[in-house]
Amino acid sequence: MPGYISEGIRYFRVASAHKEMVEADPQNAFVCVVFSAMYMESIANEVIFHEQLMMRQYEEVLGSEILSIDMDIYNEMRSFVDKLHIILGHYSVSEYENDREFIEMSHLMAIRGFLAHLKPIEQIPTGEPERRICRAALNYLHCNKRIIDDPYGRGVFWTDVLMNRDVAEWAVETVVNGLNWLFEKTYDGELGNHTLSWHCQLTR
Repeated sequence: MPGYISEGIRYFRVASAHKEMVEADPQNAFVCVVFSAMYMESIANEVIFHEQLMMRQYEEVLGSEILSIDMDIYNEMRSFVDKLHIILGHYSVSEYENDREFIEMSHLMAIRGFLAHLKPIEQIPTGEPERRICRAALNYLHCNKRIIDDPYGRGVFWTDVLMNRDVAEWAVETVVNGLNWLFEKTYDGELGNHTLSWHCQLTR
């Protein structure tokens, strides 16, 4: 019987391994952030694939089956937050956007996005950045989590403040907490969603 291949857990293992290397090289914190985010997105893709959620949505929009269209239906033009909306909506979950786990996963994805699409920043004459990059996520880590220094001070590069053990641990913990949160939100008896149940066990 055909199945499907799941390789996302490798990303979690990379993130976890590099968390232990931050003291030796603080730049390993970037690896933790990026690979933690990649792992969380791979889980969302697995759930959508397993439940055929994007297929159903596209069929509703187009009014017909789309099996003959050559496109990656659960990856193209969908952000991680959009994918969460699709998954949670499938399980009739509507109240979640104020949950800490949802907020932290959103910030993790935002930081990963700004790192992956890094842009130059202009400075005003006094030395502060003219534009505040990734403001909501960095303010959250600074004001709510207190694990980074002010990323917008004079002469401070926003990426520099991410290079510490606390940020690395936060990235990995955000994935573990988010995974368990998503499993609980979508639990509907028996083992709940098998994909999420499997990943919860692998990350313990």
